Amino acid sequence: MNITRRHASSALWSNKHGSQQNMRGRGSVEKTLMGWLSFILQALAPIAVEHGGKVLRESMKSRGTVQPKLSAGPDPLELLAADVDQLKGYAAQLKSDLDVLNQAVAAREEKLRKWLLVLLLWNVAMTLGLVALAFFLRHH
Repeated sequence: MNITRRHASSALWSNKHGSQQNMRGRGSVEKTLMGWLSFILQALAPIAVEHGGKVLRESMKSRGTVQPKLSAGPDPLELLAADVDQLKGYAAQLKSDLDVLNQAVAAREEKLRKWLLVLLLWNVAMTLGLVALAFFLRHH
């Protein structure tokens, strides 16, 4: 019990679950620190992708006002920021198209569900009619 208390704080910062071997030895602090950092970076990656283009563009604009451009060609970082923004636009358009497609499929499914119910009721009515006709012809 004393061993688990001693290692409980280092296990809190590790993304390895239940591995006592990673918590022993000289490299255990480095491994748990890297595990903790990778966990933080994984959590922050979507935010960086979402806002990265805007921040990159703003930093490039601020650098451009302070320092004049030396080359006449387009800046690769600005091109990259524009490409990221274009990809975001394509992703938004794709999401919109998928939403429209899902709505169309849902409407078609509802229409087919109504047809199936109508056909089932027609089948029940025809079956009852045939049974009644057979019963009527048998007794008369």
